[in-house]
Amino acid sequence: MNLAIKCSFAESTSAPCSVDNQIRAFLAGDNDGEDLLHAIYDHVLDEPVPERMRVLLKP
Repeated sequence: MNLAIKCSFAESTSAPCSVDNQIRAFLAGDNDGEDLLHAIYDHVLDEPVPERMRVLLKP
């Protein structure tokens, strides 16, 4: 017996834009660059703050 399962979400059928295309679109004024900044720098948010910098920032 075959059972059909329906997904409750729709998968994106369009390919994500490459960083190169996002840079070109930003320079052309087609967008505000928010997605570009996320693509380039989001991984930095996962890095821990170095102890030497924490000492500098303490009041």
